[in-house]
Amino acid sequence: YKIMAYYTSGKSTVHGPISSNTETTLTWYPNPASNEIVIKTIEPTTMTITDMKGNIIINTLLETGEHLLPLDGFISGMYIVTGQSNNGV
Repeated sequence: YKIMAYYTSGKSTVHGPISSNTETTLTWYPNPASNEIVIKTIEPTTMTITDMKGNIIINTLLETGEHLLPLDGFISGMYIVTGQSNNGV
């Protein structure tokens, strides 16, 4: 599994965790992954994972902290992860 990250600026990357000049509200590792990923948030964040066809696989509110996402229900491929917090990131 590989995850494509899109920033609100339009920049994208297939490398995780997300890195930029400012602290992000959503990071994950490992990328690529095979069994599970660890997702970390620094504030409550709505996370959406879609497949490359635009189908929403997961849309959930993550509280601040570390979360484990098992990938056993995912088909092998690339996915798009977006995060929306109160500050818009």
